[in-house]
Amino acid sequence: ADVSDFMTIKDIIDRLRKKYSRINGIIHSAGIAGEGFLIRKDEAVFSEVLLPKIYGTWILDTVTKDDRLDFFVMCSSMASIFSSAGQGDYVGANAYMDSFAAYRNRTGRRSLCIDWVTWKETGMGVRFGINIDTLFKAITTNKALEGFERVIGSEISRILIGEMNYSSDQLQLIENIPLDLSESIMNKVKRSIENQKAISAKVNHKKGY
Repeated sequence: ADVSDFMTIKDIIDRLRKKYSRINGIIHSAGIAGEGFLIRKDEAVFSEVLLPKIYGTWILDTVTKDDRLDFFVMCSSMASIFSSAGQGDYVGANAYMDSFAAYRNRTGRRSLCIDWVTWKETGMGVRFGINIDTLFKAITTNKALEGFERVIGSEISRILIGEMNYSSDQLQLIENIPLDLSESIMNKVKRSIENQKAISAKVNHKKGY
């Protein structure tokens, strides 16, 4: 079903509620990948990326507003934190989810937004051939599910699930992004950056730079 179609989703939720007596929770994982610079993008293509995550999130919240949900989980992306060129629509759609989780929690309705890293074995990463290690390692399905099980029962409202790639040449981005990382992880990041700089200096010295 199209999660951005209000009447379709309302009908599905009504039928599920009638069949099972109640709706216990929502996991919203729908999404369409964005591609291309906005200045060259047709409005219809732009909207196609936004609708599932923005309008879909609003619809799911609206049609379950009278249900006492145990959880309301939104699957966002690390792209909302570490954006890249040509992903403006996708970044905006995921950033909406991040903000919606904060808004929903302020109204007393428990919400969780997960900023996923690239999945290694399934999903968009596989379909578009980007299931590779970057700043974070591409996550296996088993590890992703383990992470999901750990956070769904917590009081956390927003989290990035993934494993840091300490050999990435993008590590310096971490120092400029307001992530709430543990002291041990930050120490590893700093040591890795220092090692990378030392190696780079040696290489440049040999080349005579």
